[in-house]
Amino acid sequence: MMTMTPATARAFWLALLDNAARIIVEADTLFPSPRAQSLVVLAQEEVGKAVWVHQAFWSAWNAGDETPSEVPELRQHARRHIPKLMQATDFTT
Repeated sequence: MMTMTPATARAFWLALLDNAARIIVEADTLFPSPRAQSLVVLAQEEVGKAVWVHQAFWSAWNAGDETPSEVPELRQHARRHIPKLMQATDFTT
């Protein structure tokens, strides 16, 4: 993932959460099919990525700091499902 400004990170964070919400709505229309279950997992992964962005930029957002930064977890775990699911689960508990 490229370096982002806090403003760009906020837009990305909101897009991830919006995407997760839309995926859940779609899953609800398909329930109880196996595709619905797969979509719920995908939505959880989006939430996991959103949590990483939130954690990386929370202090910058609150302080008004516009220093660009990275979210290393997005690069480290880009193709790995478990870390994203674990982060989403930790967030919800």
